[in-house]
Amino acid sequence: MDDLLSAQGQGQVANLANLFLIPFLPIVKAKRPTPGDGFTALTPDWDFVASNLTDLVGRFRTEIVEGIVQNR
Repeated sequence: MDDLLSAQGQGQVANLANLFLIPFLPIVKAKRPTPGDGFTALTPDWDFVASNLTDLVGRFRTEIVEGIVQNR
């Protein structure tokens, strides 16, 4: 965990731009736009999320986990 959270580890995270990950250390430059640097983060509708949580988790599992991650 220490390695992942180090500047070197966060540099490796930045190099995984195709996974849309953003390093959390400000000294590590992201390889993709970050909030305030090319895009605006959306404000979630938490009431919608709460009332549709089961469906949203199922959709995430199908589209992201099974459709993208497991097919790498």
